[in-house]
Amino acid sequence: MKRGICIAVSALLLAAPVQAQARVSGYEVREVPHTFTVKVGADGLTKDGEAVALPEGVEVYQKDGAMMLPAEPFLNTLADDVFLRWANTEEGILYTSFGWETITFDVKKKQVLVDRTISLDVNGMELRENQLFIPLREWEEILPEFYCKVRGISWDAGTQTATLEIFVEELEKKGELPTPSGEGAAPEYILQPTQEYTRIKNLGGGYFSAFSGIPERKTFILDSTGEVLQSYERGLDIQYTGEGLFEITEHGSRKEGGYIADKNGRKIFETDRDDVVRFSGFSEGLSRTQTGSGTGFLNTKGEMVVPAKYFDAKNFSEGLAAVSMLDTTMIDDWHAGRRWGYVDKEGTLVIDMKYTSCGDFHEGLAYACSSDKLNGKFGYIDKAGQEVIPPQYDSAGNFCNGKALVMEGKGTENGRLWAIDRTGKKLKLIAETPVLVADDILGGCVVATQRNAMLHGEPMSFLTYYNADGELSYAESIWVQNASEDLMTVQDEKTGKWGYVDKDWHWVIAPIFDDVEKFQDGYAVVYQKTEQGDMAKGIIKKP
Repeated sequence: MKRGICIAVSALLLAAPVQAQARVSGYEVREVPHTFTVKVGADGLTKDGEAVALPEGVEVYQKDGAMMLPAEPFLNTLADDVFLRWANTEEGILYTSFGWETITFDVKKKQVLVDRTISLDVNGMELRENQLFIPLREWEEILPEFYCKVRGISWDAGTQTATLEIFVEELEKKGELPTPSGEGAAPEYILQPTQEYTRIKNLGGGYFSAFSGIPERKTFILDSTGEVLQSYERGLDIQYTGEGLFEITEHGSRKEGGYIADKNGRKIFETDRDDVVRFSGFSEGLSRTQTGSGTGFLNTKGEMVVPAKYFDAKNFSEGLAAVSMLDTTMIDDWHAGRRWGYVDKEGTLVIDMKYTSCGDFHEGLAYACSSDKLNGKFGYIDKAGQEVIPPQYDSAGNFCNGKALVMEGKGTENGRLWAIDRTGKKLKLIAETPVLVADDILGGCVVATQRNAMLHGEPMSFLTYYNADGELSYAESIWVQNASEDLMTVQDEKTGKWGYVDKDWHWVIAPIFDDVEKFQDGYAVVYQKTEQGDMAKGIIKKP
């Protein structure tokens, strides 16, 4: 329910459990050194001077001049949640779950597969005592998959001991969150906290759905004054689609469709026809709609004004929408077979379908790639289809306030993230990194890069945020992730109550709530406990 920042636990980041694709922000990587010694015997493995316990009957041994390490106890010294499972002992297939990755050891093929795609040749691995053993020298290729780097391997002939020195990539927090200042104003309610409703959902546009009963037996649509516009004697799913219209479906039956109605409850058109598979919300008065025959656009009367003949489409932006058709001569990758162009609101193709990838128009420009190759370059076009900035970038983002973020050398040691102006002039080098894996690189004013490292002994993905001025601070990164409509929900450390702060961390709405939600289109749902311990629900207006 909570959607905000808890000062007392630093945005809850440290307490976040590791799950698939779990991410944190406001961290940087530091390399923590560790030293392992390896010698023949049951007590032949140490880490930083302390013995590593091996399973009963298992010991380090030497073969063909190489020290053979048991994989499971060695990996367990690197991370807390390494899990090994034999798929088939006879076939020699061992699965290792590490965070959100599956690393497969194939003893017969002498290979290590990372998510069944990246293959490493590992000679000398073998099974003994139902344990996987791998030569010490081969770990130099394997350990980077566990966020470790080998600094060196040495051999002491006198003691017959090998020494392995590694760096583990650990996350370290970059900063602290500010303590909010001031007191904040009292909230302006459009609906005082009440127990009349068991649940309230902000639909956007100044509309809300509310429910009563457990299970939900009644459904209501509320307006921006808290007044009931419509009531239904059953549980319904209500989605605001824009243009003053709602999509109404029975609970759990959205795939079967429902109908579009106005705020007075008048049905405009059905969405459960056999030919309608997916109806999306309105953007600039038209809704991208997928049917059995293709994708087109409906108007607010339910008329298909742009024929459903396209393979895919994006929403309208600045009067144009990107649409695509399949090209059977083009089957290079998962974008394969698609050629993109742009249509206007009458369905006229105004920019030819010659792009393999493109974006929406922002500030009169859209990024586009016309190459058939996997390493095709991006440039920018205007709404007449004219090339304004020639294709030259590996990734490109939308223009925002006259600037865009673009990348050169993506995934290489020469990777560069630049801010450019509308002429393509490079304004500033934003980031210089060989491991720039972009998250929403095709977004707006802010982009994020993703890397992996260890956090408290567990694998974690972490994001670093940038805008056209450079890397964001810790507090700025938290703001980007959690703020909505220039306000962010924060829990006061002293009282435990929730309120709203501005970008300068001043209280705007006093922390008096027991729970809060983000603002959407000027309104937010808030919660306060009653004397009986129940939770009353209300709606407040943005100051």
